[in-house]
Parts: sequence; structure tokens; C-alpha cells
Amino acid sequence: MFRVFTALSVVALFALAGCQKSITVAVDTHRQAGFDYQPLHRFAVAHEPARDQRRGALLSAVAQQLRWFIDHNGFAAAENQRPMMTGQTHPAAVKEVGAVARRIAEHQGWHADAHDPQFVISVDCVTGPYAFYVPQRLDPNPTAQGAGTSRIGAIDGRDVRVADPSAGERISGHPAQAHAHAVALYIYAVDGANSQLVWSGSAITIGDEPNFNAIAPHLVDELMSEFPTPSAKPALRKVVIAGAN
Repeated sequence: MFRVFTALSVVALFALAGCQKSITVAVDTHRQAGFDYQPLHRFAVAHEPARDQRRGALLSAVAQQLRWFIDHNGFAAAENQRPMMTGQTHPAAVKEVGAVARRIAEHQGWHADAHDPQFVISVDCVTGPYAFYVPQRLDPNPTAQGAGTSRIGAIDGRDVRVADPSAGERISGHPAQAHAHAVALYIYAVDGANSQLVWSGSAITIGDEPNFNAIAPHLVDELMSEFPTPSAKPALRKVVIAGAN
């Protein structure tokens, strides 16, 4: 169900400026074969139980994105850093995701009905910091005069220099931290006492925003835009957060 996306660099998330900010979101969805969606709009929202298999799949997807983030950008894993987060979910985060899912469903014309729903939107989420290490590197655009160049001779007493990245200003390595936020939605069709999983999906982003509640609405929105019919958006997409500083 979950895949690793390698189309765009998420390092740009650390260097955003201006009145708008964008995040890169990896979206993966799965629709059960034979599911025939009917526009029945009664729904309820619930917290997905932390089933070992599904929670493990979500954690694995987050870990894969983090490993790609480290490798693709030339970083290094911090010493003793676990390859995946523990998966602990704060009740407040789950409540926020559920509230967002409810608002979006209602905006799409669905009607909340906890007593007799046709669909149950079950939510789960993982959020937390991830430490990594930025290795020592050379600044290709140093500010010091003469840095980043090599002297090859002199004309009329003046140095003749050529660009030489190997002679650039060395920047020391340093520890850094990213924040991973992931939301999973599981949509069940309900028929009396029976329920069947008909659709599931995850949305993951990695960047410098520590506030999960600032990111969660955008992750849920991207997921809900894929149900019941997949959108034409790419699996790895940039999402603009209007008004962010």
C-alpha cells in the first residue's frame, strides 16, 4: 500500500521565504477491488485502533521517507537515532485530525450521523522530530575575498585566479532536526453490524514545521481529495499554505 517517493527534493522546505509557504506531501491511497461507491453521505468519524499491521505499515512508510530524505540530500543519520519513530500518538492530535476530516466531509456534502452512518472515516496519525547530521561541506559561494578560487599566476603584478570549488570556504558539520507528520485515513462501508474497509490512504510530509496542527488539515485535505475517485495530482505534490510566514 505504501511506497517511497523520490521525485522531488524536500530540502527546499528548510529555505522557504515570503508570505507563502509550501510543503511537499507524499500521498498514497488504495481502493479495495470491487468497491462500488454510491453517493450516500451519512458518515461518522472514529479513531483507528492501533492495529499492529496497519500502524506498522504507516510507521514503515514514514521511516522510508525519512531514509530517502537523509540519503537524497547528502545528510547522515544521527548517532543512535532510531530508523523510525515510536509511533506514539497524542490524543489531541487524533482529535484534531478527526475534526478536520469531519469538516472536509461536510464541505463535500456529507452529513454526520453517528447513529446510522453508511461510512466510518477512521483516522490515525504519527508525528515527531527526527535528528540527523549535516556533514562538513564547502561553500561554493564564499563571502571571503579570494575564497573559492585558486591562484594560477600573475599579470602585471596582479593575481590571476580561476574558480575552484575545492578551495571554497569550509562549513563545519552540525546536527539538525526535521519534523515528520503523517496522517492515515481508513474508510469503512457500514451495513448494520458489519463493516468493510473499502479505501485507505496515507499522507506524509517532512520539513521544519514542528506544529502538527498547522500541517494536519492539509494532509487530510489531500487524502479526502482522492476519495472516492483518484485525482490527477502526482503522488508527490507541493501544497501551498497561504499566509504562512
